[in-house]
Amino acid sequence: SPAPWVHANGTIFIVCGDAMKRAESISGPWTTVSTFTHAGGPPGNYEDPFLYVDDRGFHLIYHVYNTHENPPHGHECFNSTVAAHAFSEDGYVWHMSAVPPYGTQVELSDGSVITVATRERPKLYFDESGKKTHLLNGVCSAPACPDGPPTGCVDCKYNNWDYTLIQPLDV
Repeated sequence: SPAPWVHANGTIFIVCGDAMKRAESISGPWTTVSTFTHAGGPPGNYEDPFLYVDDRGFHLIYHVYNTHENPPHGHECFNSTVAAHAFSEDGYVWHMSAVPPYGTQVELSDGSVITVATRERPKLYFDESGKKTHLLNGVCSAPACPDGPPTGCVDCKYNNWDYTLIQPLDV
């Protein structure tokens, strides 16, 4: 899935696969700005990037899943890998955070905590001043998959119901 972002000057940036490209219009021509790997980030398969820029530079949030992960106690999903964060001050040199930006446990407004099997398609919502206010994910409601597929929690979504989670950020 490509991740687009439009600069205030109209330049379009897009991350697709392992490269960031730019163009002055949607019809191109597209120029490769940088390429990168996910080395140093959580192990797993990276998909669904979300690109944004703030006063510290470029950022990517990914959905990550690891089909070789062996969560403790079978297929309980409370510590499954679901996300990664890449960042770059200039868009040319990229770094991966070793620590995921969020996990499968979500605190609700009443203070209770739920565990979800997966958190996919990350998106951030920004207010009119550009401050991040909410994280949106497609989630699977299953906190565990004892009878699920051997590929782990990411595939529990095929046997359980899914929904969009909108989580306020405390930033």
